[in-house]
Amino acid sequence: MTKWLFALCGLALCSPVHAQTNEDPEPSRLKTSIRWERFENTTGAGSKTLGSMLVYPSQKRALVEKEGGWPVIVFLHGSGGFALAYTALGRELAARGYIVVLSNTAISDAELQRQDGNALFVALQASNQDEDSFWHGGLNMERVGLAGHSMGGGSTAHVLASNPGYAAGFCFAPWQGGLDFDTDCGDIEVPVGIVHGEGDTTLAWELTGKRLFDALPARIEKFLYLRDGAITHMNVALRLPFASRVDKALFADHIELCAAFFAKHLQKDGEALKSLFANTADDDHFVELFQSE
Repeated sequence: MTKWLFALCGLALCSPVHAQTNEDPEPSRLKTSIRWERFENTTGAGSKTLGSMLVYPSQKRALVEKEGGWPVIVFLHGSGGFALAYTALGRELAARGYIVVLSNTAISDAELQRQDGNALFVALQASNQDEDSFWHGGLNMERVGLAGHSMGGGSTAHVLASNPGYAAGFCFAPWQGGLDFDTDCGDIEVPVGIVHGEGDTTLAWELTGKRLFDALPARIEKFLYLRDGAITHMNVALRLPFASRVDKALFADHIELCAAFFAKHLQKDGEALKSLFANTADDDHFVELFQSE
């Protein structure tokens, strides 16, 4: 699996997915820009520096000012992946009013990615407080979410088990990556959303997405949104132009679900998520919603 994902994501480096313009086709949405950073890791665990691609609301490449700072979504890539492979996801979420931090470390090392996911929260706090930083005062560190795909989806859960301050987590087709959902996830205290597809032949949903859902404590808000066989492992979170089997419409659906989840838990607006759950009959690919009571 690692070699296949590495090759797929490596091709993304020369694909047009990262060559998008700063213009957004929908005038109601925010324009976005990209900035690469190498944050210092001061935690003593993980990568020495935390290479990241940040997608942010911009005006002439400057960060648009927002009172209290923008809510933040940190994103962890799949095994063998890179931040660039998730540029479309970053653009889509940033256009909705987030600063999206696409981690670019721990290429196929789940434990290292877990450590880096913890360290990124600390590094972002420091950058937000640093008067010389581009991000000074621009990050709302009270409203930071964590998300990931495949290995990154599993790492999201493992980071939340020793949570440095994330308010919620969203997992696209999560993989344990050598760690253990059953032993690590029972103490998670923040809401967690999961989306998986029956067509995922890379990671069978019953053994991964459903296993994570079951391992999460009943006391938290949690859900697993299961979709049908049209949803493969890659079209849950990726939109790579060269991959014909990655359906852009399905990708858009999952971005809407992720955005609705974070709108509720980072922006205190649960209407979009409530509407999605209430209208599952209109979702051609919906199978089942596993949800905490």
